[in-house]
Amino acid sequence: MRGDKRIRQKEQDQSLQMNQEIFKVILDPVAQKDLKALKRIKEQVLDAILVLETSPTKGHDLKGNLQGIRALEFSIKGSGQYRTAYLLLEEQKICIVFAVGPHENFYNSAAKKAKLIKPLIDKVREAKKQAFTKPKKGSRYSVYNSTRRIKST
Repeated sequence: MRGDKRIRQKEQDQSLQMNQEIFKVILDPVAQKDLKALKRIKEQVLDAILVLETSPTKGHDLKGNLQGIRALEFSIKGSGQYRTAYLLLEEQKICIVFAVGPHENFYNSAAKKAKLIKPLIDKVREAKKQAFTKPKKGSRYSVYNSTRRIKST
């Protein structure tokens, strides 16, 4: 539990730092097609997606076969729950939206679409691994032995 708190705190700190910057939101051609299918609510969905410009970490991290991807949840009055799947490239300050649609079966659809951008997803996964990996300064035993007092007889 203690480790989870540290991770959440680190994400909140990163969120505060990123919220001061404007991110570029890019709609992948597949996401543009999804958006086109949402004819009457297209503008409302776009407004919800553009929240990512100022709050790129507003969505939550996904797990399993969608690890490295984030999902933004939002509601459209009179239409229900919707989701957006996106990649967050923090160093370049870019959010790449690749799937938009209603909550029903969204994650299955996003998994299929994610295969089209697999190299980018792998890049994000690797960057996250490096961000949370601490450099090793020796094993426990070497630290323990260096501080331990040994009596000489």
